Amino acid sequence: MNLDPTQVGESFDLIDSGLVDSMDFLNLIDRIEQEFELSIDFCDLDPSSLTQLGRLLDLIENAGAKSALV
Repeated sequence: MNLDPTQVGESFDLIDSGLVDSMDFLNLIDRIEQEFELSIDFCDLDPSSLTQLGRLLDLIENAGAKSALV
């Protein structure tokens, strides 16, 4: 997509942009959980913001913080 990282903000949506489709997104989540040995909790998340880059990064950060406490 030739995206300039400086132009991709927190509201950038991975699916709406066409960067990934729904199956790619699920594969991405699975890969992140495996690679970083995390369990990402989606229970309290608004589904409409799930694929936004900033929100996804927050989820990953929170999962990392929780796993560090264990």
